[in-house]
Amino acid sequence: MMTKRLLPALLIAFFYLACGDLTSDVSGKLYKLPTEEMILLIRNQELPSLEGLIIKDKYGNQISTDSLMALQDADEYIPDLYVDAEGTIVEFRLRPMTPEDKQLMNDIHKYGRSSEIRVVDVDCTRQRALLELVEKRNREVRTHGITSDLQANRDNLEMVISIIEHCGMPTLEEVDSVHMATVWTIFQQAASQKYRKKYFKYLKSAAERGDLDPIEVAKLEDRILVADGQPQRYGTYLIDENSDTPWALYKLEAPEQVDARRAKVGLGPLSEELEPYGISFTVPQIQ
Repeated sequence: MMTKRLLPALLIAFFYLACGDLTSDVSGKLYKLPTEEMILLIRNQELPSLEGLIIKDKYGNQISTDSLMALQDADEYIPDLYVDAEGTIVEFRLRPMTPEDKQLMNDIHKYGRSSEIRVVDVDCTRQRALLELVEKRNREVRTHGITSDLQANRDNLEMVISIIEHCGMPTLEEVDSVHMATVWTIFQQAASQKYRKKYFKYLKSAAERGDLDPIEVAKLEDRILVADGQPQRYGTYLIDENSDTPWALYKLEAPEQVDARRAKVGLGPLSEELEPYGISFTVPQIQ
């Protein structure tokens, strides 16, 4: 069950440029980080993860990370970062965007364009070794406790895309199930919705051939739809509307048919999966 959404537009830069844990115990006066310093942090990949920060909405109310991710009008706001007397970033505040913020948007977009994925030359006879390298690098990054390393994620996505472009989608005749799962993992973890959408058809075809777990591909499809603000198909995403309420099911396409869709990919009834989260799902199902 997935319980996070991608942040839209400008906010996504802050979520994926992680650099370690920060305290959320704020005392004394906070200072707004100057715009120039914020842009420099983005370019140097030194912004903190949202995990550990105090997050406040436009009204000044503290909200959860999942509530921030669930905002439908996030593109209308811009975040300000606040530091304590020691210069540590401790608070993330949303405010309505002003005309003066447009230049900041342009500067951040310049950063994004410099991170475009390249297709590099690969030796198709070495797919197995290349995917082993990707899997090892991905595992090591997370073993060291980093929630998201932009450069490692980009390098891994670049290699997987290059393999697909030059050699086609790997199959179980060429690699093993661990390598295939690695391909799925890289797209699932990728910061870029653009590449997830572009290459999803290859992963879906692989699942239909039996080369990938169809449950994992269903989760990826839901992630793509949720990030686009569309109803999910399989019910694998939950949202936390605020820190005082239990989990809620993100909106669902044709909810009366969800169990039939889930059964086709090997998932059990949605009501059973939601029960541990305290969510009641009672929509009559069409078999």
